[in-house]
Amino acid sequence: LTVNVDDMTGTVDLSTAATNLKTLTLNANGEDSNIALIAAAVETLTIAAAADLDISSGSTDLTAVKTVTITGAGNVDLGDLSVTNSASFATLNASAAKGDITAEITATNTAVTTGSGNDTITATVGAVGTAISKAIDLGAGDDTLVLFADTTAVPTAAVKGGAGVDTISMTFTSAASYDANENLKNAISGFERLDINDVVTSAQTIE
Repeated sequence: LTVNVDDMTGTVDLSTAATNLKTLTLNANGEDSNIALIAAAVETLTIAAAADLDISSGSTDLTAVKTVTITGAGNVDLGDLSVTNSASFATLNASAAKGDITAEITATNTAVTTGSGNDTITATVGAVGTAISKAIDLGAGDDTLVLFADTTAVPTAAVKGGAGVDTISMTFTSAASYDANENLKNAISGFERLDINDVVTSAQTIE
């Protein structure tokens, strides 16, 4: 099934297709669209974004999705596709995308590749001691990887910022832990900036 959206707000509800709808192509054209996408049976989602597309609404339902492929120059916000909402989500391939890609994924489930936009990927892992175990490659562009709050685990899969000026964002607790463990620098590459994303109420030192 192919669905075209242009300057659309509201809901695209494909629930009446029931379990027969496994593959969906979503073309975003013309003006920007901001929709809730209800497609609970879809396993393969392809987004061709000639215009910006936001499906981050809390009403979006992609429960069964396994693979998302994104192309085009439009910015795409997938919202929260972590295991809370999409337990089968295994691959985000936006390597051909030129727009900015935003998504929250579970980094023990989903491998991520993004393209030349300024992408923001939030990598949840479920627990502070659980490591990122799926590869993340943010490609070109000035990208940001946001780590799970207070995580102290060193990734076991390659985590690459890629070309551009890339930021790895974490809490102070995570930064202090990694400061004492030099293994992190061997597990990640291509990040030029560190962002501390929580409030520190007293003077602290990270060497």
